[in-house]
Amino acid sequence: MKHVDYMMRCIQLAQKGRGWVNPNPMVGALLVHDDVVVSEGFHEAFGQPHAEPNAIFALKDLHLLQQSTLYVSLEPCAHYGKTPPCANLIVESKIPRVVVAMRDPNPLVAGKGIQILKDAGIEVVEGVCEKGAAALNRFFVCFHQNKRPYIIVKWAETQNGFVAPLPKREAFISGEDTRMHTHALRQEVSAVLVGVGTWEVDKPLLNDRIHGGPQPIRVVLDPQYSGHYQSAVDSDMITWVLTNSVTEQKGNLQTFALPGIITDPQLVLNFFYEKNINSVLVEGGAQTLKYFLNSGCVDEIHQFQHREIAWERGIQSPMISDFKINRKVDFEHSVLNIYEPTP
Repeated sequence: MKHVDYMMRCIQLAQKGRGWVNPNPMVGALLVHDDVVVSEGFHEAFGQPHAEPNAIFALKDLHLLQQSTLYVSLEPCAHYGKTPPCANLIVESKIPRVVVAMRDPNPLVAGKGIQILKDAGIEVVEGVCEKGAAALNRFFVCFHQNKRPYIIVKWAETQNGFVAPLPKREAFISGEDTRMHTHALRQEVSAVLVGVGTWEVDKPLLNDRIHGGPQPIRVVLDPQYSGHYQSAVDSDMITWVLTNSVTEQKGNLQTFALPGIITDPQLVLNFFYEKNINSVLVEGGAQTLKYFLNSGCVDEIHQFQHREIAWERGIQSPMISDFKINRKVDFEHSVLNIYEPTP
């Protein structure tokens, strides 16, 4: 097998930590001895051992370490956090060669891990499947390179382009056939956000009820603070409300004052960055979707278009500009268009 084949397996392993490792990156690792994979590991959950020690300590015959190559989808860490530095463990294990997909964009690492390996005389090969590894950890990369969370906006619209009926009422455009995709997005991100209008009309749970694992933080953008959050106080889910003037905590409800947020979306992005939120799924309503689209900080658009439902009147879906369709996904009653920013 070639470097690429082993690294693709690392990326495949890394995906098993999706949603569980936030805000850490997903990482996979394996050990190869005489062209045979002798051990595998991945970062399973935040605060637990990283991929490299999981692969190393899963090896039945530790004597093979000194004759093996370690493949890892992200540069080994070089700092003490929830766990000791992986680079130090690799040196101590006397592994002679390490193949890395990409360097860690976290300033605490950012080449330091690779330098530790090289200083110890370990051969290091970099850049194998780098694009695939970066795409896997797009939240983590965006957070450290752009100093803000990765933003995904999602909405469902009728055949004729309405996202909500008039007069406003609870109405479902997407159905059971698209629910799996939406819940998978919620399971993957750190937070799910809606505007106060969507909160009051739809009373959304904004959780993942399919895949299990940690739930995202629910966030409501409510500049004038409606105060209609009693249901969130005793909820099992953490709920944050972002307002212009109110700061308080009641049970699992926390309200944060960010004066000026209605005119300056950067305040919201800065807030999430300070709270270590690396990814946000924005689910509506129309004004909140436009709020983020107009900010220029949206990284993905997930647009569900129903093939059959059409209304005579309603709230128009947001205009999409400066984006291109990356891929389409067909569902029973809808088509999903996934957009990415144009270069």
